[in-house]
Amino acid sequence: MPFRRFVSAALLLLPLAAQAVTLTLSADRLQHGEQALEEVRMVAELSGTDAQTAQITLSAARGALAGLETGAWQLACTKLALSAHGAHCENGTLNIDGFAPIALHGQWQADGNHGALKLHQGEGSVQASLQADGGAELTFTKLPLATLASKLPALQAYSPEAMLSGTLRWQPQGASLSAQAEITEGRFGTADGLFAGDKLHLALQLEAARKKEGWAGTAEIDWKTGEAFFNPLYITAEHLPHIHMQATLSADGKELHIARLAPTVADMQGIEADGLLALEPLQLRRGRVRFSDADLARIGARWLAPVLFPDDPQKALFTGHAEGEIAFDDGRLDALDVRVKDASLDVPSRPLRLGPMDGEIPWRRTDAGRFHLHVAGGQWHKLALGAFALEGHFNGPEIHFAPIRMPIVDGALRLDDFTLRHVSNDGWYGEGSARIETMTMEALSAALDLPEMHGVLAAELPGLQMRPGEIRLDGQLTVGVFDGILAARDLRILEPFGSTSRLTTNIAAHRLDLYQLSRTFAFGNMQGLIDGTVDSLVLHRWRPISFRARITSSEGGHNRLISQRAVENLTEMAGGMASIQRAVLRVFKNFNYRRLGVGCVLEEGVCTLSGIDDNGTGERMVFVEGSGIPALSIVGYNRRVDWSEFVDRLQAVIESNRDPIIE
Repeated sequence: MPFRRFVSAALLLLPLAAQAVTLTLSADRLQHGEQALEEVRMVAELSGTDAQTAQITLSAARGALAGLETGAWQLACTKLALSAHGAHCENGTLNIDGFAPIALHGQWQADGNHGALKLHQGEGSVQASLQADGGAELTFTKLPLATLASKLPALQAYSPEAMLSGTLRWQPQGASLSAQAEITEGRFGTADGLFAGDKLHLALQLEAARKKEGWAGTAEIDWKTGEAFFNPLYITAEHLPHIHMQATLSADGKELHIARLAPTVADMQGIEADGLLALEPLQLRRGRVRFSDADLARIGARWLAPVLFPDDPQKALFTGHAEGEIAFDDGRLDALDVRVKDASLDVPSRPLRLGPMDGEIPWRRTDAGRFHLHVAGGQWHKLALGAFALEGHFNGPEIHFAPIRMPIVDGALRLDDFTLRHVSNDGWYGEGSARIETMTMEALSAALDLPEMHGVLAAELPGLQMRPGEIRLDGQLTVGVFDGILAARDLRILEPFGSTSRLTTNIAAHRLDLYQLSRTFAFGNMQGLIDGTVDSLVLHRWRPISFRARITSSEGGHNRLISQRAVENLTEMAGGMASIQRAVLRVFKNFNYRRLGVGCVLEEGVCTLSGIDDNGTGERMVFVEGSGIPALSIVGYNRRVDWSEFVDRLQAVIESNRDPIIE
């Protein structure tokens, strides 16, 4: 039965009652164009004293608005005023399943076969006008979005709040729907804090038509003010001011097929997307994003740095241009095609610099693809990197690299059989072998701003292993320096590209020449050979923060001399004293010694010292044990030394001896 006939019949019957009466009308289905109610029941009560007023309750088990299904309805009007032209409701209440009750004031004009309703909820209101041809128009002002969101499972997790104002028009001819709306005072947020927005103001224009497959149409969205956080991206209205969308909403309202999504993104040209979005629950089933002529210098800080460097995005600098396509399937990254030209990356806080870079990266989740990237150079900490190439192929979650040779100083780092593998919800794992081709200590010490040293550095590291936040190197790094050998084992780099990167290792020194060592660091003249160990060494930004170190005289016969200047420097640096009168010290230029030994355990910024045959107890420590006549020993009494102060003393001693020493 048409809705207007049902209402007209009820209005004609009510005035006929001359006494208190209850009138009940039922209908299986009432319809007005695309608006429908099913299992409808109307109960009207007249008091008998005033035939022009009544109490009325209209209920329906189900409803439909413009073809979209709703739950149960109930309209209760405590005072229904009747007239020859229709009815007017005061103090009414509209209840829709799942929504808060809505206050209602409205009228129905029977003679014109159309009606008008006005609903209130708090500050919000809705005015509805029903036309004789089945058309309808809704004008809404400050309608709370939270009320509507309670019926949309896809939005509930975001706890949206906003005021919705605008106009919605339905035309039965062509089954078309149009809307103009504004969202103000908008905010949303998830319980985990990964998605949030505040002070949002958006304008929406919608044109849609009902087709066999669902609702097809276009939408224009203007983001006027506000800010939003979609972990790890922070964006504002100026970064994404406009979105154009062509899409189809499935007939069951559970999927949105996006034929074309064209956002206006600041500093990026030619970006488009398409895909399939599931609404219950909200999930991207599949999609593609295409972009061209992206200026990395302008978009890098906003869109790339938060993803690549989430702990310090403001410190990453990009240059160059990029274009490509990104595809998603079943909520996962499915394909990635990126081409870069003259691209560079500079992260001073790491510190890391790479580029310019040119190349192409075609990745597929299920298929193999070859990639190539030429890097013109770079820098890691104080080490300059020469030009190198990254080439290889993808195999699903694995990346297989061709041999990589990365020039460093006057040598090179070579990686062979290197493979990276991505583990879902964990990160990147890798393995291979590494080799450091011989580089001179002269060039390396100059690159690291160290006093000039002579010798060579080389390494064979057959077991290179990489895991999230860690690089582990099995094997031995060997440095030939000061006519002896330094060997580092158990090398680990923690957070290698992070601002808190650390290196841990165990170092053994064998028969280092004290003469070369002391002359290199302008320490005075010392002769002899020494052995040493530095266990559990931890470096942060190339500075030690903890270790257990021990230096002793090497076994065997070799000259063991220490100069007057070296004695003075050792006693000043260690806060000790020489066991000989100063007058005698000034007479002799060199002194023999039998052996030397010093240990340091660095923990929490404090170095705990020990000497020869020292178990760490007692007040007196012997660092140098004298021999011959006159016999000279260097002793100390302060076991705990502030490490920063100790380094400052050492630096002061070295600086004070920069001038030529004649001994």
